[in-house]
Amino acid sequence: MRKALSNYPSRPRQHTVTTGFPEHRGWNKTGTLDQHRLRKIQEDPHQIAVLAKFNNTFFSYHEIYWTKEDHLGAYYDAGGWDRGRHSLVGDERFRGPHRTIAWWSVLMHYIFLDDPWTEFVTGEPKYANLASLTYDHATGMNLAKLVDRPHKRALIHNRCTAKDVGEVLSEVKGHVELRNVSFRFPSRPDKPVLQNLSLSCPAGQQTAIVGLSGSGKSTVAGLATLFYDATEGTVMLDGHDVKDLNVRALRSHISLVRQEPCLLDRSIFENIALGLINSPVHTHLQPILTDHGEKAQEVMSLVEGAAKLADANGFIEKLQEGYGTLVGSSGNLISGGQKQRISLARALVKDPRILILNEATASLDSATEMRIQKALETMAVGRTVITIAHRLSTIKNSDNIIVMRQGKLVEQGPHTELMVANGAYAELVRLQNLNVESTQEEKSTRSVSPINQITEKVETCLSVADGIRDQDETADTSATQDSKSEEIGGVVDTQRSFSSTASSLGSMFRPYAFVLVLAVTGAVVIGGTYCASAVIFGNVVGKLSGCEEPQNIRDAGELYGLMFFVLAIIEFFANLVSWSLFGWMAENVIYKVRVLSLRSILEQDLQWHESNDRNPLLLLSLITKDSNALAGLTGSVVCTILSILINLFAAIIMSHIIAWRIAIVCLAVVPLLLAAGWMRVTSLAQFEERHLEAFARAWANVRLAIGYGLSNFLYGLAYWWGAKNIIAGYYTQTQFFIVLLALLVSSQLWGQMFALAPDVSRAFHANRRLLNLLDLGSTKKLSAPIQTLPSKFSQSTSDVEYTATTREKVDDTRNGISVSLKHVHFAYPARPDTRVLHGLDLTVKPGQFAALVGPSGAGKSTIISLIERLYSPESGTIHVDGRDVAYSDISFRDSIAYAKLEEACQLANIHDVIVQLPDGYDTHCGPNGDRLSGGQKQRLAIARALIRKPKLLLLDESTSALDAESERLLQDGLEKASKNMTVIAIAHRLYTIRKADVIFLIEHGRCVEQGTHAQLIERSETYRVDALNQTVDG
Repeated sequence: MRKALSNYPSRPRQHTVTTGFPEHRGWNKTGTLDQHRLRKIQEDPHQIAVLAKFNNTFFSYHEIYWTKEDHLGAYYDAGGWDRGRHSLVGDERFRGPHRTIAWWSVLMHYIFLDDPWTEFVTGEPKYANLASLTYDHATGMNLAKLVDRPHKRALIHNRCTAKDVGEVLSEVKGHVELRNVSFRFPSRPDKPVLQNLSLSCPAGQQTAIVGLSGSGKSTVAGLATLFYDATEGTVMLDGHDVKDLNVRALRSHISLVRQEPCLLDRSIFENIALGLINSPVHTHLQPILTDHGEKAQEVMSLVEGAAKLADANGFIEKLQEGYGTLVGSSGNLISGGQKQRISLARALVKDPRILILNEATASLDSATEMRIQKALETMAVGRTVITIAHRLSTIKNSDNIIVMRQGKLVEQGPHTELMVANGAYAELVRLQNLNVESTQEEKSTRSVSPINQITEKVETCLSVADGIRDQDETADTSATQDSKSEEIGGVVDTQRSFSSTASSLGSMFRPYAFVLVLAVTGAVVIGGTYCASAVIFGNVVGKLSGCEEPQNIRDAGELYGLMFFVLAIIEFFANLVSWSLFGWMAENVIYKVRVLSLRSILEQDLQWHESNDRNPLLLLSLITKDSNALAGLTGSVVCTILSILINLFAAIIMSHIIAWRIAIVCLAVVPLLLAAGWMRVTSLAQFEERHLEAFARAWANVRLAIGYGLSNFLYGLAYWWGAKNIIAGYYTQTQFFIVLLALLVSSQLWGQMFALAPDVSRAFHANRRLLNLLDLGSTKKLSAPIQTLPSKFSQSTSDVEYTATTREKVDDTRNGISVSLKHVHFAYPARPDTRVLHGLDLTVKPGQFAALVGPSGAGKSTIISLIERLYSPESGTIHVDGRDVAYSDISFRDSIAYAKLEEACQLANIHDVIVQLPDGYDTHCGPNGDRLSGGQKQRLAIARALIRKPKLLLLDESTSALDAESERLLQDGLEKASKNMTVIAIAHRLYTIRKADVIFLIEHGRCVEQGTHAQLIERSETYRVDALNQTVDG
């Protein structure tokens, strides 16, 4: 407590009351302000706890209230107000100047401390700290509520101290064992995931875990890495309960590669090198990860070695910036297969004792997967490898294969033994095996090349595929690399003239003209009340004369006190009306801006989204942060600025009417104050974007120095000139104080406007960005006219979302639509010299099930993107249903005929899983679907697509996370659904597309072969080798 209080910024000089008369006994009883403040803190134990946690932040928050309260109490007490009216009227010590000084102190501090836009008496802007510190306070209270629960506190304590407690094993062999483990997710305590499961993964061996989606395979990996704690049973590592081990030390020996790899928005080198952090083998390299040094070359060699093991070195070296290439937010600038290989390299660079691969090769073609498997088998000697896979060809060489179903172990053993047992595993193998020995369409007895002949040619075909893949992968990264010098679609924060910005504000407020008039009227009344208070105060001072009788002073005090009270009521209602109406208009304008901004963002093509370092967070800030900042030009800030401007002009006019000789001299200094404020606003506008924090604080200090210096100068000049005019008999004391207070309040209120400069500056920049975003319109070549900005805001309907443009719908009476690509050439704008598609010709007839296959980086996903109109081809045409997608406004989203929810889920083979959940279709999926397994998420996404009954269904590796049985059932459902639609699917697992009407083999941006599965098995050596690699031998 003492330490927390010692951090409080005590400012005795600024809190000292200088009334010019002896201390009153009431002040002596109260004591100093600092002591009074400390007593307040000590009276509230809750405040003590919070202050100790948040240190000076919480003090600064309460300074707003305490400073105002204590100063008012001090000045009222110093004046003797709380001891009765006789203190100011009958006490001989309070005659003449002392009485005036007391009243002046009370009124001035009441005016300037009670206004929420004024500054602290400590010299710090109140408004600049109020919002943020109030937020900190609220956050701290919510955090305290969350932590202040017995079980939560114990859990947080155990987890936070886990890095310092627990046994640290001197040597880890890697034997993982589960003994009678049961597990339930906290969100679903009624649904067991694992049921009395016992399994063993011996040290130095490769163990594979297979089974249906949702059988608990990934949960086993989570338990082994202590992401979860077992509900019942024990998880052992080398004979030790993992709960008794040091968590940080345990995880230093484990590397995990998940099905959905997570990459940071950094370079490829940094993403891979992150695997060295917390590696017990490479502790001597830890400083290199954050700083350069002599061992940097060793780090680079480790990164390259891991990339070679993960088969990533080839495509990385083909990139323009090599290992320095940025991967983008969540790795969205590289393909899915490349992300998985980088994630695998990050796991391998650590040289772990235990390697857990959770569908780590699901997005890879079979040739790449085969090379990675060979590399893993080489480096896995002496290490424990736990592989979770649906593609059984990747785990057939494992020492032990564990088959799970519904959280239980069904069978286990090597591949050959399980095939002989002819159980669940053998059934999964049969479901995935492809017929590569004979054609299925022709009934001739001629067979394809014998298996041994095919095997002899495997290496040759793989080397050919290598060449094709290396040439293509750098192209498929495409969108991958932003050219920072390129400005596609315009820059959001381009310059915009002041007149254009002002006219746009008029367009925003035009629909609320009547409400705006009422709000401005309230602001006028607020501005006028300051001048009215000056008139009342001048008359009060005039009555505080030593020549007046005490009774006359009391009568005048009661009269003017009543006038002050009435004026306060008027100002209260004026503030209530003005602030409420301005706030209501601000909410409506911000709502419209958000909807129109989102619509404009969605109308831009993918090239615009990938240029100029745009990312989802930046675009989201345009809708949220910039929209909120816009309130600085639309809400209560406008009310404050209007009232200040009105008060300034009213004060100038009134002062010249009452005492023009005094007003003219005082007014000569006001332009200096205005100029200082304008300079600060201009400076903030120029420097805020580049040096927001530093320049804002620096110019705030400049404004403080200028503002206080000029204010003191104005005080001295006004008193000197006013005294001369009173002595000369030109004006009375009442007139002087009316003019002085009116101009003084006006100049001080201008200081409030300067305190609002950061908010106005932010709002102005935000307004420019948002207006430029709205002006972008659609970058797609549409026939529909684009609305102008005024028309966007002047909608007659109350909901701007109601005005969304209705697009042309596709005729839903036919079974599917046709898709054709003719002589299509394409290169991503960021890499115009690297061509992805070379004169591609491809035709899909209505109602057909078409498949695209080929090595990673061949351009398959690019074809899908072009069909979806995410990009535009450089040359050639793309026709959907006979219409060029570049000039038609067909939206497949609008061609929806909604079907029953259950029907779509049954087709996607997810209905049975959903109905078994406690809440059924009302079950929450969690953020990013984290409460579902990978296969369940994929099936749910397919159901979401099928419920729309589209005429064109595009599937990009949509079954990569499904087990063989789920995939078979899904294929049956797709066959039923595809009778009325055209399906184009991309797949590396040939079993998925073996029944397709036509299969296009894409290599190096060209269609080198097409036909059915049986035809390609016979004609294409590359396709045949790919099929052979995915066949699990019995």
